Amino acid sequence: MGKPSSSHDQIKILNEAASYGDIVQGDFIDSFQNLSMKALTCLKWINDYRIHAKYVIKADDDIFVNVFKVVEDILPMLSSRNTTVACHFKTSGTSVIIRDPQSIWFVSKDVFPGQKHFPDFCTGYATIFTNDVIPKMYEASFMAPFISIDEVYIFGLLLQFFKT
Repeated sequence: MGKPSSSHDQIKILNEAASYGDIVQGDFIDSFQNLSMKALTCLKWINDYRIHAKYVIKADDDIFVNVFKVVEDILPMLSSRNTTVACHFKTSGTSVIIRDPQSIWFVSKDVFPGQKHFPDFCTGYATIFTNDVIPKMYEASFMAPFISIDEVYIFGLLLQFFKT
């Protein structure tokens, strides 16, 4: 998570972290425009602590993940693979880039100049990937241009950058 706008809430977060050790917090305001920073903070944490899980699931907080179905149906398909991402894939040319500065989905014209659609990316509501993808994505974050649309940044640009 990012930092809250209220110092009172930050104290609650610090108390939670001290009591349970279950908070990962980045140095940015927690807002819709900073979702890419939030996801990048997670990548950094997983990369730094080298978790030993074979798979990582990234899911939005309003999504229910049926773990039993994941274990029964999806993981067997991934079990023999490395460097794999399972997601709802959006192909290039299917998602319009919003250039209206009043929109929460706004992307300035200097990002993807001359393009009307995003390149390939995974929608971010629920994505499963093998753990070996993490260091590659994190390394790619130092080279890829940063954009605030987290799905396109994390599961589009970073994936493309480490493949090249």
